[in-house]
Amino acid sequence: MEWRDAFQTGIESIDRTHRQLFGKINDLISAFAGQDFPSARVILAYLVSHHEESEDEEARLMRQYDYPFIDSHLREHRRFKKKFLELKEEADAGKADQAYISFRAQLLLFDWFTGHIARIDRHAGRHIANARQLPMRAA
Repeated sequence: MEWRDAFQTGIESIDRTHRQLFGKINDLISAFAGQDFPSARVILAYLVSHHEESEDEEARLMRQYDYPFIDSHLREHRRFKKKFLELKEEADAGKADQAYISFRAQLLLFDWFTGHIARIDRHAGRHIANARQLPMRAA
């Protein structure tokens, strides 16, 4: 997969974690292509952990800047995490053909970048950037 400007949210901390995620996705694709399934399982575990850290940072910023769609945004994160964990468990258990796991992982991650990150995270990023430019409200 190739990084595109459409994935940029405009929030440096979020964009940095997304770029790291993107690099690991390409590592995962390479591991699957080289049939290095032990490495692919390690990368899948990293991606689960990375997603949790990324979600925490996004949630913190959305709360800090009163993002009005935080609940639906975080629901999407939970849905993605659930699907990804199921995929990781299948890979760990050897329940499915590795080529099939590879295909599903790539499809899920591609959908996450083109759907969630390129649209939903960018929307949140615009909200946060705009809110940062406003004077802080008194508590």
